Amino acid sequence: MKFSNKTKLEKLITKLDNGKAISLRDIQFNLGLDGLNKYNELWDAEQARRKFFEVKPKLIQDYDALVKEADFANNKYQPNTKHPKPTQHYQKCIDLQKQIAKTDTALADWFDRQANEATADVLGIARLVTSRSELKRTSAFTVTKETIKRTLLTEAVSKIEAEAKAFSESEDGTKLKGLLAKLMAKGR
Repeated sequence: MKFSNKTKLEKLITKLDNGKAISLRDIQFNLGLDGLNKYNELWDAEQARRKFFEVKPKLIQDYDALVKEADFANNKYQPNTKHPKPTQHYQKCIDLQKQIAKTDTALADWFDRQANEATADVLGIARLVTSRSELKRTSAFTVTKETIKRTLLTEAVSKIEAEAKAFSESEDGTKLKGLLAKLMAKGR
């Protein structure tokens, strides 16, 4: 991949961090055609991932309804009242999640945690990654065009820094430092 200088890349990252847009032309100019192709590849993958989550399969709808029912029971629960502790509701959710995972392994991507990590309570139950609940562990739609651009630019800066460090520690780098020091001394 062709890289522009580190300072230009850092300015583009700062621009993104400040909420401003950078164009694909900036990506291509600073990262080359390989960088642009990598951007397109990552964005296509993200669009395919989003398309997967567009329509909830029936089993996932059933699970979601069961979690909502368990959450409702949890909100109603108060000790020393006629309402039972919602543990049994959450356990049904865990059982259904295990059944779903056995039925179709691809559907496991819908959950923010595996069934063996889930516990039968409001904080420990697996949530759908498309859920708006604050209790879910992961976010389904956090990848944006800007995050992809930022990732590519950050990787390019890291690579430039690693190459500069490797060169400065190499024999050629040491020789170059010595020559530079001699030139600076003569220039004074």
